[in-house]
Amino acid sequence: CTMKTLVSCEAESKIIEDTHSLINKHGVKVLSMDEIARLLSISKKTLYKYFQNKKELVLKCFKHRHNQMLKDISILENKHENIIDLFFAMDDHIINTSKSIRKNPQMIENLKKYHPESFKFMNNLRKLAIVSAVSRIVLKGIEQGLLRKEINVEIVTELIVSNIYTITDTKIFPRNQYKFEHLVKEKRELHLRGLATKRGVNYFEKNQKIENDRK
Repeated sequence: CTMKTLVSCEAESKIIEDTHSLINKHGVKVLSMDEIARLLSISKKTLYKYFQNKKELVLKCFKHRHNQMLKDISILENKHENIIDLFFAMDDHIINTSKSIRKNPQMIENLKKYHPESFKFMNNLRKLAIVSAVSRIVLKGIEQGLLRKEINVEIVTELIVSNIYTITDTKIFPRNQYKFEHLVKEKRELHLRGLATKRGVNYFEKNQKIENDRK
């Protein structure tokens, strides 16, 4: 947007955000540019003014989504100094942001098949940005004495990130058999009980009791 007017930048961003909401609701396969324009109550001319085709629009939607996710992680990190608190907060965030994928289990497969550029972008971002963020959090936990210092940070980081993606996969955990909140809780139990020091486990159990008492 550097060469565009502020109004044009805002208009483009609004279309991206609204289209991303449509993708969450309807999936990526069924939406044509004509349908997107109709549902957003804008002309096709306006839509094509900012995006050459659906491929470009979808890619920008997923770039927007993941940029927002990284901002959210940064906000959570700044808000929660203690990494056990941070794990709880991130799990709440995962529950809220993964609803669209759980509702549209074919979204990732359709993205891979019909929009390989967007799928490749998602995978690259996972390898670089998300893994980097989780690695940073794990190292901070070791420094705080809440995670064991002898753990292999690289391996542990990959396992944590992979498990986050695994529990959103409805082929592995069908929606009608598993409640997503329970999957997130079991993932957290697995990670923290396996990685935490005695002090970390005690703090985790204290937080877990507080969470359970609220329900």
